[in-house]
Amino acid sequence: RTRLHSESPLPPARGAMAKVVFADAVAVGVCGAGTENANGVYLATGRTWHDAPVYENSKQCLLSREPHRNSKTGETCYGWIIGEGRKPLYAAQTDAKAPPSSGWHKFKGAAPIPTVQGPASEEDMAP
Repeated sequence: RTRLHSESPLPPARGAMAKVVFADAVAVGVCGAGTENANGVYLATGRTWHDAPVYENSKQCLLSREPHRNSKTGETCYGWIIGEGRKPLYAAQTDAKAPPSSGWHKFKGAAPIPTVQGPASEEDMAP
C-alpha cells in the first residue's frame, strides 16, 4: 500500500511549495484541470527519470520529475510537470521524489490548475 507522508517545505522560488507527497505511489489521480487530457489516473510506467517514477494517464499525458536551473544561483532545482506531447501544461516546484498534492501552477495548460491526489484508482476519480 502506498504511504502518505509530510515533507518540510523549502522556500519557494514562486508561489507555494508542495507540502504533501505520495511516496511509492503506483497511481496518482489528477482532476479539475482546465486541459481535459491532463485529468485522470496516472499509472507508474516502470520507468525512472531523475531518481523518481514516471507516470502516464490513458490520454498519454506524462507526470514526471524534471530539473531546471535557477537563473540567479545557477543551482539545479527540481519540479514535477504534467505534460502532453513534450509541452508542459502544469508544474509544481519541489525537490521531493514523488508528485506533490499542492503548489501547482499553470504553464501551457488551461485554467483552472489541477488537484493531484494519491494513491488513486479509477473509482477515486469518478465524479
